[in-house]
Amino acid sequence: MICLIALVVFGILGIFSATHRQYAKEAFDCVFRRMTLRKCQTGFDQRMKAKITGKLMNKNQRIAGFVFKHFELISWLFTLSLFLSIGYSAYSVYNLAVFGNCEGQVYSFCAFNPETYGFLFFPPNPESIKPMSFDGAKTTGNPDSKLKILEVGCFSCPFTRQAYPLVKQLMQEYDGKIYFGFKHMPLPSHAYSMDYAEAAECASKQGKFWEFFDAAFTRPINCSEQTTQPDFRQEIQLIVKDLNIDLPVFNQCLESHESKQFIESQQKEAVNAGVYGTPTFFINGRVLVAPKSIDEFKTIIDEELRK
Repeated sequence: MICLIALVVFGILGIFSATHRQYAKEAFDCVFRRMTLRKCQTGFDQRMKAKITGKLMNKNQRIAGFVFKHFELISWLFTLSLFLSIGYSAYSVYNLAVFGNCEGQVYSFCAFNPETYGFLFFPPNPESIKPMSFDGAKTTGNPDSKLKILEVGCFSCPFTRQAYPLVKQLMQEYDGKIYFGFKHMPLPSHAYSMDYAEAAECASKQGKFWEFFDAAFTRPINCSEQTTQPDFRQEIQLIVKDLNIDLPVFNQCLESHESKQFIESQQKEAVNAGVYGTPTFFINGRVLVAPKSIDEFKTIIDEELRK
């Protein structure tokens, strides 16, 4: 089975090296013959065995002897691992296509997700982010205001939490001059991010979104620090207990996941706009990512108000 592994490895390396292409050709011939119940005539498998154990001999004779003695078994184990890896990758791609996440209907970190690979492989650049509309956003303030600020945030994100006092300060200092909106971008890298967003939407169905917004970001205990789903749900109950919410209706909303599709549509919109992190603010369309101080807001706001 070493020939099959060698075929994969040398097939990839052969893209860059003529020597490895020859190895890949021999490995293919060996695999083809083994598949048709014939012996490998090139001796490729034995040469690979000799090369590998020879290299190991220079490092550790005991390990080299073990590998030489059990070479066929080790080859089968690596081959099995190869097939399992390919199978799991295919399963992950299928789940991504059907459910939008590697793990299926579970919302978790996925290397294939745009919000993941976009950040990993392309340098973050605020100038590349496209404007987002207020359609579907939760809004507060003066809708006729000249100044419109849209936040794309994640309730489990520590940076979204850190920006909350800045948002409240803005709403106070520019009282009556701001129309503020919020859209969800739950990030799988943050624990319970989708659950948290669903809880906010369930509160919203009872007209309590902004009350939930304030309570969630001002509680000293972060829900995302909980280790189990029941612990998280218990923290959510503590958040909403003083919001005059019908708890049975709220809990039924959570259990049914009736808001998940709506949240995922906002997340997809943010990804398509190029948002790579939370919180991202759009101030009359101008982008501000994860501001650290109120002055970062004011610089843009004052420029917009002077127009």
